[in-house]
Amino acid sequence: MIKELVKMHDELRQKSAARIEEAEQTQGHQMFDGAVKNLQTWIDKTKLVLVDNTRPVDVSSAEELLKKHYELNDDISGKKYEFDYIRDLGQRLLQKNSALEDVKGSLKKLDTEQQTLNALWKEKERWLKELLNLQLLNTEAERIDAATKGHEAFLELSNLGDSVETAENLLKRHSDFEAKLRAQEDRLKVFARGADQLIQAKHSEADFIKKRRDDVLARRSLVHQAAAKR
Repeated sequence: MIKELVKMHDELRQKSAARIEEAEQTQGHQMFDGAVKNLQTWIDKTKLVLVDNTRPVDVSSAEELLKKHYELNDDISGKKYEFDYIRDLGQRLLQKNSALEDVKGSLKKLDTEQQTLNALWKEKERWLKELLNLQLLNTEAERIDAATKGHEAFLELSNLGDSVETAENLLKRHSDFEAKLRAQEDRLKVFARGADQLIQAKHSEADFIKKRRDDVLARRSLVHQAAAKR
């Protein structure tokens, strides 16, 4: 009788332990699934941001886009603990039941998603830096062209004066003008060198950059030719 009672007690304890373990396994699985779902929602939203191809219209907007991109990297880095938490939870579930194929699949997918996020971020960083460099080049080209336009206007003046004093003033102005042209040569060299570096780095807009560089330099060359003939 006593042996039977002890046996029944042991069986009840075993069943109770099995139920507790099953409940823990079920609860752990639910926690795992919930964590995976929440993280996947964030991943999907983040990927949409990373594939957005909004182009900046000037230097300030290019800098702002790059700034936000680095802030997004902070968010991605901050999510690392969630990836690690889910991996740890998944591994614990698999230690108790290695046949959980859905858990294995979720863990594998999360590894792929994390790698994809990092790859997308790096690629967009490269693209945004290219766009910033392009805007910086365009801005400098516009400033040089604006100065060139002023020089062209000066050279178009046809009134050479009707007195010695006026002629001397014009000669002085022309001398100052040529000095200004020479002073700007370094700026043009820096501009051309910057364009060449972008082209050599295989910038995605290399053809446009080459044409922009050539147009700016050709226009300034015509100014030098006109000044020499005056």
